[in-house]
Amino acid sequence: MPFYFVFSKTNKQLVWKGSVLRQKLRMASLFLNKPKMEKELIQQEKLLEFQPKTSITAISGGRVVSILFADITHVSKYGNETVIYTVNNSYRTYHSLKGLLTDLPVNVFSLVHQSHIVSLRHMTGVRKGRLVVGEYYVPMSRNYKVQLMARLREIVEREYFFIEKIL
Repeated sequence: MPFYFVFSKTNKQLVWKGSVLRQKLRMASLFLNKPKMEKELIQQEKLLEFQPKTSITAISGGRVVSILFADITHVSKYGNETVIYTVNNSYRTYHSLKGLLTDLPVNVFSLVHQSHIVSLRHMTGVRKGRLVVGEYYVPMSRNYKVQLMARLREIVEREYFFIEKIL
C-alpha cells in the first residue's frame, strides 16, 4: 500500500514505496521512542555546557559590534535611538531599552530613570540628584532612587561583611 506525503509549499504528491519507506519509519520510531533517562542525560549535559554571556551584540553605524559588559558605563534612550556608552566609545542602536535591560546582568546594571541604565561598577558618585558616571551626569528619578539606594546599601553591607570575615 503506497503512502502519499503532501507538502504545503508545493502541490506535488510524493509516493514512497517498499523498503525505503519501512527503513525510514523504523529509524523515526527509534528516534521518537528514546527512553526518558537518555533525554534527561542530554538535558543535563547541555546545562553543564552553559557559558554565561560576557557581551552584547548591537548594530551601530551599519556594523555589527560586540560590546563587553565590563566596558559599558551606561545606556541612554533618546527618542527611538538607544546610545550605549562604553569606557572608550559610544554606540547608537535601535534596540529597545527594556530589551537591553533583559540582556544585561542584573547584579551589575540598574535602571535609574525611564530612559537610563547605569553600570554600578562605573558609578562614581551622586551630585544634585544626578549620578556621576565617568564624565557624564545621568538623571535619576525619585521612583528608582529608592531601589538604587537599597541595592547600593546591600552591596556595601555584603562587601563589609566579606572584609570583616577576612580580617
